[in-house]
Amino acid sequence: MRGYPQLSDGAKLTYLVLLSFDYLDAESDAHKGIVYPSIETLMAIRGKGKSTIYAHLAELEKHGLAEVLIGEGIRLYNPLEGETDEERRLCPSHSQTAATASYSAPQSPSHRASDDI
Repeated sequence: MRGYPQLSDGAKLTYLVLLSFDYLDAESDAHKGIVYPSIETLMAIRGKGKSTIYAHLAELEKHGLAEVLIGEGIRLYNPLEGETDEERRLCPSHSQTAATASYSAPQSPSHRASDDI
């Protein structure tokens, strides 16, 4: 999530928790992109209060990383799709990976969530 220096560390961690709820669709072998954790579940996992979780969700929405769909769940967006032109210029190999990756949820045991922060 290098392209979001203005995003708070708390919002980044909340985003990673949200990603952990995503799963592959058996038919298309693609990530669903919509997750359904309750606010209480997010509070318990993050060890934060309700207002903090709501603030993180609002921050993620503001930066285009998530969209809260009332009664439906939370739609997640690939942070690599939103990388800036400056980032593509500074790290072209990362951009090539971003252009071919369909979704950035951790896929293998060798992938560490801290690598994305």
